[in-house]
Amino acid sequence: MQNEVNNEFTESRTEPLLPYYVYLLLNPLARNRVFYVGKGTGQRAGAHYNDVNRLLKQLAQESEDQLTKAELTSKQAVVRKIAEAGKKPLEVIVGRYETEQEAFAVEATLLHFLYGKSSLTNIASGRRHRYIRTKEEFEEIVKNARDQENIPRKAGVDEEKVTGLRTNEYRNQKILGLEEASAYDTLAELQQILTENAFLWRDFDNPGDQYFHPGESNGYLAVIVNIGGIDFNVQFTKKLKFSIQYIYTRDPNDNENALNNLKDKIGLELSEAKAGRKYSWLKPDEKYRNIPDIPSLLTVLKSFREAMVA
Repeated sequence: MQNEVNNEFTESRTEPLLPYYVYLLLNPLARNRVFYVGKGTGQRAGAHYNDVNRLLKQLAQESEDQLTKAELTSKQAVVRKIAEAGKKPLEVIVGRYETEQEAFAVEATLLHFLYGKSSLTNIASGRRHRYIRTKEEFEEIVKNARDQENIPRKAGVDEEKVTGLRTNEYRNQKILGLEEASAYDTLAELQQILTENAFLWRDFDNPGDQYFHPGESNGYLAVIVNIGGIDFNVQFTKKLKFSIQYIYTRDPNDNENALNNLKDKIGLELSEAKAGRKYSWLKPDEKYRNIPDIPSLLTVLKSFREAMVA
């Protein structure tokens, strides 16, 4: 009888890992300083190693000429420096979650409230980051607040956020439409997925790039993706369908070989230049306009990258 009781209490079972996780990358060359916050999915501990290994493999295949063009993202530059020292980033899973939305929320909170985005190499801001206090805002509260009345109220956190308050009614409606469709969250997700798949991308902060933005006030969000030296504008509206344009940040003659590869291998051609040589649509239209979702878009962009390989 005693043995039966013992067996009853010593039986164990394996509890499966929750599917979504949030992780940190630490720099062993900088006293294990956190330099990246990420979200992933997988049933085994260490599944997130694949992202780093894929990145290291890509960097190893790049020519020195390409690597010296300062086109690496901040994260890639740190990973490369660590690899050159014969080490790898340390990877720590913060926690696991049942839903992707939970993981997104934790990732964005770590990004903005705990570590501060300015101290990290993350490019994307994370889902619904506008509804999270920043580390800098919290530090100001700790430094200056003497009572509750000294704590500034943040729109979207302490009180309802009023959207669309601009002087132009048309602009108001377009921006409000983007917010209601969660288009800004889609943009953050797109940026993160591009980074995870080792695409070189940038927003429109540089003065030279701002001319090519299709216009938030016109109801568009966009990101520039550079593949083989060619800048493509990936844009979408509140309908959350993606279209790709060739944008004239460089003379097409400079991209002649890359464009010829795209034409020969996947049949891609450029339409006539639009808006004063600002952009060209890609042909055939049905392949590169109204792409239904991010996975489909990613498939198209990967086909571009594969066609560029000589």
